[in-house]
Amino acid sequence: MSMIFLLFFLVSTPVALAAGPTLLMAPTSETIPNNGTKTFTININTADQQIFGADAVITYNPQALEVTAVTKGVFFTDFNSAKDNTAGKLELHGYFGTLDDYRSGSGVLGTFVVKAKKDSGNATISVICNASANTSQVINKNGNNVLPCTGVNETTVAMVNSSGATPTPTPMGTGGNIPPSCNGLSVSPT
Repeated sequence: MSMIFLLFFLVSTPVALAAGPTLLMAPTSETIPNNGTKTFTININTADQQIFGADAVITYNPQALEVTAVTKGVFFTDFNSAKDNTAGKLELHGYFGTLDDYRSGSGVLGTFVVKAKKDSGNATISVICNASANTSQVINKNGNNVLPCTGVNETTVAMVNSSGATPTPTPMGTGGNIPPSCNGLSVSPT
């Protein structure tokens, strides 16, 4: 009987699958005042695979946000980027310039600065991953994309007015009602 239970336990216990590489944006939520800026980071983790390069394709609402600067991270030796603030699309490309140069581990693919164009509302910045050719990917030393689409994320940006607070009216005057007084009347002509 115990052998049947042990066999049942082994068959019905789910096996944990190893997680694949990730391209994760940080922070995952941020508040930006109108015309203010914040820096976001794309972090790569290779899940112990030997990696040759990575592409992060990022989308955002161009009516609400604008990418003002992009900076190379420290994980790859070579880097380039392309931004289109009209379409709301940013691409970060990191790679090793030497064909036989690979690396595993974690680090920063790149950073980018976002400017808020509104003083209220929310917007999402997303790392895009799907089956199309124009998507985020992590390329291993054999030239294969090993990034599972569960290995990306998005950020929510709350936009607020420049002061960061809702304006409140300020009362004027002394605040009390003073009754009038009469010190005399005169009329001309009498």
